Amino acid sequence: MPDAAAGDDNISLIELNLAGEIVVDRATSHLTFRRGVSSLPSIGDGVHLADQNALTLAYTQPDAATIDVGTLFQNAAVPARLLVDDLFGKHFLIVGTTGCGKSSALTCILQSLMPEYAHARVVVLDIHNEYSAAFGEMAESIDPSSLNIPFWLLNFQELIAAFASDDEHRDAEIEILGDAVLWAKRRYSDSVTGRLRKTLDGQYITVDTPVPFRLADLVAFIDEQLGKLDRTLSTLSYKRLKNRVETLVSDSRYNFMFGSLMIEDTMIDVLGRLFRVPVAGKPITVLNLSAVPAEIMDVVISVISRLAFDLAS
Repeated sequence: MPDAAAGDDNISLIELNLAGEIVVDRATSHLTFRRGVSSLPSIGDGVHLADQNALTLAYTQPDAATIDVGTLFQNAAVPARLLVDDLFGKHFLIVGTTGCGKSSALTCILQSLMPEYAHARVVVLDIHNEYSAAFGEMAESIDPSSLNIPFWLLNFQELIAAFASDDEHRDAEIEILGDAVLWAKRRYSDSVTGRLRKTLDGQYITVDTPVPFRLADLVAFIDEQLGKLDRTLSTLSYKRLKNRVETLVSDSRYNFMFGSLMIEDTMIDVLGRLFRVPVAGKPITVLNLSAVPAEIMDVVISVISRLAFDLAS
């Protein structure tokens, strides 16, 4: 408001967000913080800075699981605590400008969580190699040299992202890829024996069924179809798709996904290591993806995220 005594005609305005009020708890007769307000302030009412006792009441959650992540900016004597169930029970986001401490904030949250939740299962997708040394012995550190994500774990959309081009030939390549993947999966199921064969009866397999198959069979299907085609234009999509598959297989940067010579169902081992089953004293998995080629990064993140949601559901 203007200061008449000083002859100041400037007006300063403050926008207030009323978060709650401190009231007496009828059950305990103690002061407690309650979200929302029972009556709104009037124009002309006095305004006071919240003291340490008021801030402590507002930020303390005595009946909820919390973790200590530091102190309040307004008052360093008041601890800052986060509600564990609300934080990890739904999506949350840490935002800020470059260099403001987003990675440090996430590290602080996880380091505060681990001592009290040693059996948690946390997967950190570390695309800039920032977290490898952050958690010490409590983390399983995996980089592309020790990462193993079998290509057959990819669903069809992820296989499309890995193999199909983004130009006018994409639709044709997707159709060819669908037929080739289905044929390769059924051929692999026909080659296994005993109990596994009964489980993988070819008639139940789809392009999204997470069962092993051989990229060699994928290429063999394409070659077989090429042998049936005469016109140059109709063979282009087949040749481009075959070239993409062979390029990924031969490039050592993709060994973590396409480099295995042995094709076997290792899903239990893969999921066990990625998602800490059992935890074995290491509730965090840090996946250092900084060396993963950019053109396959989205596919890697997609399959890991999908597996995490599938495992949790």
